[in-house]
Amino acid sequence: MARLVCRICQKQYANYTCPRCNLRYCSLQCYKGHSVQCTEAFSRDNVLAEMKNVEVSKETKQKILQALQRQSEEGKESINDEEEETSISDETLQKLIAGAEVTVADLSLAELKAFKRAVASGELCHLIEPWEPWWLKPGAKSLTLGSQGNSLVQPLDSTSNDEQESTSEAPLPPSQALPPLSHLSKLDPSPLLPVHLIDLLYSYCFVMRLYNGEWKDSPLDAAMDLLATSKVLSQSAQPETVTEVICYCSEAVCSPAFRHAGGSQLSLLLCDDTAALLRIGRPAVVRALADLQRMLEASIDESKKLKMVDTKKESKLLQAASRKAFFLMCWANQLGDGVACLAALVETEKERRAESTESTVATARTTTRTTRTTTKAFLSAAGD
Repeated sequence: MARLVCRICQKQYANYTCPRCNLRYCSLQCYKGHSVQCTEAFSRDNVLAEMKNVEVSKETKQKILQALQRQSEEGKESINDEEEETSISDETLQKLIAGAEVTVADLSLAELKAFKRAVASGELCHLIEPWEPWWLKPGAKSLTLGSQGNSLVQPLDSTSNDEQESTSEAPLPPSQALPPLSHLSKLDPSPLLPVHLIDLLYSYCFVMRLYNGEWKDSPLDAAMDLLATSKVLSQSAQPETVTEVICYCSEAVCSPAFRHAGGSQLSLLLCDDTAALLRIGRPAVVRALADLQRMLEASIDESKKLKMVDTKKESKLLQAASRKAFFLMCWANQLGDGVACLAALVETEKERRAESTESTVATARTTTRTTRTTTKAFLSAAGD
């Protein structure tokens, strides 16, 4: 059977099809750049779906209404005589004030345009409460774990288990006891495993921040972003130093694919996140890796449901990554409190990178000032 080439890059085979426009593409990067209409529609649908589940106060509702009204009034200044006036109708305003559910179907074309402009301008961003990572909450320091990696006290049902974890909102530990490494491999553990663990935790923290802690809404996309960040999971690489791991992961975080995520400042923040997980110790590290593995397993299930074309390569990659995550989880559990010692290595590397960044910025500023002075002197001499 003939295989189609990606319509975006024209280099790889098209393994996927956009569910909105049916365009054939080869990777997540090509999907993100293939159509502004498709990606904006996807983002808009996610925003509207999230808004349905959010309960807001009267003060927040009023702020949203004011933002929409400002966008509407700004739109009036730029419309032509033939265009429809982009004001918010009294009927829609009353629904919002009353707390009634308002869907896309309830909005007129003009109202929908005003809402899109408010979202695109970022005016509504400050109304969204920033996500606080579970590993930074006070309750995370009191997490416990059995010697075999599962819960110290087994609940009678899943409801009581959820209640126990709600204090820190930490992910659940493995549901089954973790086997010792001797049951997984007859070889001695590689001395590079501590470095590989840092790679996985850094990548996990990035995906959690990127998806605001809600990777379950898009497990396949989250898993692909995880692989794009983790050299260990995606390339079966064997990085030998913490510097090598942080350098590669930081480059991935600052790449054009994630240009809106936060750049170099986020890459340094992720070092703090990784160190925080390690300092809490085995209970937090095992939970993070268990959550990471669940993400990979859910992505495998989602890819099967989507019935994508030729998913064998991607499925094998995700399955291999899941197995590696499980192995590292068993190793970290067996290492015990020793994982906390790795935090100092990450913090040292973070300080080195921060100093390097400051030095680069200072050098750039000095060069700019020197260039300006030289140019000014040259122009002055030329004028004489």
